Amino acid sequence: MNCVKKYFPPCFFDVVVHLTIHLSQEALRGGPVQFRWMYPFERYMKILKGYVKNRARLEGCMTVRYAAEECSRHCSGYMKDVAEMGVRHTRNEDFEYGIATEG
Repeated sequence: MNCVKKYFPPCFFDVVVHLTIHLSQEALRGGPVQFRWMYPFERYMKILKGYVKNRARLEGCMTVRYAAEECSRHCSGYMKDVAEMGVRHTRNEDFEYGIATEG
């Protein structure tokens, strides 16, 4: 018989008490949270899900759109007078560098 059940009746455990028991066990098993944190992968799955236009072919839509985006990002680095994809630019570059003309 489990020693926790021996000392505490089942009605004692509400959600908060039960959670603290399992959280301490998970911390000992899994180690630091940064090694098992899924947040970056879940965020990227949101981006991939946004690529889907045909719900009958989910994986195909994601792979085709991802490949097209990778290709255009790669090619934009070699073209002149084209803004490179994935690089943030300020909206007011003209004003920051003093190029703005007074009208």
